[in-house]
Amino acid sequence: MKARKPVLALLLVFLIMSLFTACGNPQYTSQEARENQFKYKRTESGIVITSYTGNKPVVNIPSRIEGMNVVAIGERAFAGNFELTIVRIPNTVKTIEINAFQACLNLTMVNIPDSVTQIGDCAFNNCGNLLNITIPNNITFFGSDVFASCPTKVTYKGQTFSPFNYDGLYNTVNSIPTTSYDKLIYDSNPVSASDASDFYCYYSQIEGGIVITKYLGSKSVVNIPSSIDGKPVVKLGTRNVLSKEYGNIGIGVFYECGNVKEITIPDSILSIGGRMFVNCTQLHSITIPDNVIAIDEKAFYDCNVSVTYKGKTFSPEEYKTLFERINS
Repeated sequence: MKARKPVLALLLVFLIMSLFTACGNPQYTSQEARENQFKYKRTESGIVITSYTGNKPVVNIPSRIEGMNVVAIGERAFAGNFELTIVRIPNTVKTIEINAFQACLNLTMVNIPDSVTQIGDCAFNNCGNLLNITIPNNITFFGSDVFASCPTKVTYKGQTFSPFNYDGLYNTVNSIPTTSYDKLIYDSNPVSASDASDFYCYYSQIEGGIVITKYLGSKSVVNIPSSIDGKPVVKLGTRNVLSKEYGNIGIGVFYECGNVKEITIPDSILSIGGRMFVNCTQLHSITIPDNVIAIDEKAFYDCNVSVTYKGKTFSPEEYKTLFERINS
C-alpha cells in the first residue's frame, strides 16, 4: 500500500498540471463574461464569442462560459480594437470566423491552438503590427485574404510564408494547385527607380492590359503601378467572395484596408469596379484620372470620401452625378 502512494501522488500532480494547461484561459459565468465585456451566443456545439467591447491590451479569451466550451471567435468579434496587443485563444476554440481580428492595428501576438481547424476570410486582415504567427497543421479550411494587408510571416508545417507568398500559403493549406489562382506579385512602380513604391497585389490579365483585384500591402500611402509585367494596368477590379450577410458579392481592391490614408491612381486606369474602398475609414479624398471612362455605381459603397474628377470635387451626396458624368 505504501508503494502505491508515490505513484498516486505523481498521477495527482500530472492531473493537476494537465488541468492547468487545458484551463489556462478563464472560465466565466454569464455575469463574469459581461463584467469582462464579452458578448456571446449559445449554439449546439458550444459558445461563440460575438463581441469584445473592452480596452485591455492583453486579453485571455475564456475557455468556458456557463459551463459550455467556447468553440468559436465570431465574425468581427475583435475587429477594429486598437487597444489590443496580445490575445490568448483557448484550446477549446475550433473556428476563427471571417474578419474576427480585422484592423486590430496594434496586435503583436496571438496564439492559434491546435484545436483550431477553420480560419475564415480576412480573419487578421490589416493587423499591421502582427509580425509572426504559427497556424496549426490540422487546419481543414483556410479562407481568402486571412492576412491581407499584413506584414506577417506565417509558419505552417515548418514552412514560413512571407507577405510576398500568401497565395502559396493559401494554396498549400487548402491543397490547391497554384495555377488555378491569381498570381501574387511583388512589383515596383515603373515610373522611376528612385520613387518606386512597393506594391503587393492579386492581378490577372484581360484584353487590353492588367486588372488588379486585391491590394495586399500594409502601407498608408499607396501608389498604384501603371504597369505590371510590361502591360498597362487598366482596371481596378473585384474578386467574388461568399459573405454570410450578403451571399456571393464582389469586393474591391482596397476592401477593408482601414490603414490606407492616400491612394494615387495612375492615368493608365480606364475602369473602376464596385465596393472598391469599403471600410477605408482613414481615406477622406481621392482623385480619379480623367482617362477613366467607366465606374461601378457601388465603387464608393459604404464610404465617406470626397472624389475629384476632371477638376470638380464631388461629396458623397453627389456620387450619382459623378457616376453619370463618368459613364455618359
